[in-house]
Amino acid sequence: MDQARRDELRRAVARARSLLQPGDRITFTSCPGTKRWAIFTGFVGYQGLCIASRTRDDISALSITKVNGIPTDFSDARGMPILSPHDELVKHLAPAKLQPADPFDDLPF
Repeated sequence: MDQARRDELRRAVARARSLLQPGDRITFTSCPGTKRWAIFTGFVGYQGLCIASRTRDDISALSITKVNGIPTDFSDARGMPILSPHDELVKHLAPAKLQPADPFDDLPF
């Protein structure tokens, strides 16, 4: 991993810290591109750069695609979560519980 990618990861973790709270449901991609979900429990690892759940401690902030069902991107490409109903949250970076999405949204029909 080059220095630019490390710096982007640190910025992504900072954005995730401003938003994630224990108990949030996160959806992320895992090797080899498999979509998975977990309940966020905290930050672990060297300088707290990894996101942890009850069963994993190796989730990257850059791999998170949803928080509580809301599409999210912590990378530099987007800069902050995509939260159309929560624009004030994004503007002020205030930690707050996100509203869960309809549980039927992720079911394949």
